[in-house]
Amino acid sequence: MQRLGALQEWAKHGLRGDISPLEANRILMAIGDRVGWGRAAGISEELKPVYRTLYGGLKNAIRDAAPESQSLHERLTNLYAAKADLEVC
Repeated sequence: MQRLGALQEWAKHGLRGDISPLEANRILMAIGDRVGWGRAAGISEELKPVYRTLYGGLKNAIRDAAPESQSLHERLTNLYAAKADLEVC
């Protein structure tokens, strides 16, 4: 429970009320960085489903708020993942 609370605090840090798609995207990218974009990361097995749920919810919210940006958003996400892969090498 303590780790879940820490994750919630981390995700909500500096936010007040409703957030913009840009703010949601920043959180989404930070989650991707934190979980290593699908690579083995230092995230406990217990929290991985929470991260996946949070990531999926934010991704859906961005898609719903700005459906015209979906194609570009997918490309951006893939580029972030590729960048992270290159930084590991």
